[in-house]
Amino acid sequence: MEEAMDASLHTDDCLEWPHFLKNGYGQLKSSVHSSRKAHRVLLELYLGRSIAEGKVVMHICDNKSCINPRHLKEGTQAENVRDYLEKRHDNMERA
Repeated sequence: MEEAMDASLHTDDCLEWPHFLKNGYGQLKSSVHSSRKAHRVLLELYLGRSIAEGKVVMHICDNKSCINPRHLKEGTQAENVRDYLEKRHDNMERA
């Protein structure tokens, strides 16, 4: 995790989680029967606090496996859906 944090200070590129993915998202084993999303853990480390209750971590880059905290932001599920739909709409207009 520290390596990813250090790398994020030196690049604006996506940093893709190199380990286990589930539905495209990096996973960290937290115990035998549970795991946490790597991008969420990295953003918490970067912010120095837990993600607020009821909030999600949004990928500004739209790359589910990206763990670069500079590509992540805290938001609501509604904001995340709106961001997705706006970007999808923009991509459809360009096609």
